[in-house]
Amino acid sequence: MTNNTKSVLREWGPAIAIIITFVGATWSLAWSLSGQLSRLESKVEQNAAAIERNAKAIDRNAEAIDRNAEAIERNARAIDWNAEAIERNAQLIAKLQELMANLTGQYAEHIRQHDEALASR
Repeated sequence: MTNNTKSVLREWGPAIAIIITFVGATWSLAWSLSGQLSRLESKVEQNAAAIERNAKAIDRNAEAIDRNAEAIERNARAIDWNAEAIERNAQLIAKLQELMANLTGQYAEHIRQHDEALASR
């Protein structure tokens, strides 16, 4: 090497070393960021898939809630109908009890008259 070359290297050497260091650090940082970006993209895709699954589950739950509401309404109507039927049955039972009491009274009167007729013979 000539003296002039040595002199140029001494002058520019530290600057070249800094540039090489900066380029290497920049490349390392870019490499690291690309890996992190790749992992981040993967997580975003996983989250998007999870959000889609959750949206479908929410739709299914909404449909189930609607079906349950309809079933509750049908059950409420059935309960009302059953309550009305129970009330009608109670009224009919009361009428039957009244008729039975009347028939029992008539039967007792018939037996008394029969016994009197037998006694008078």
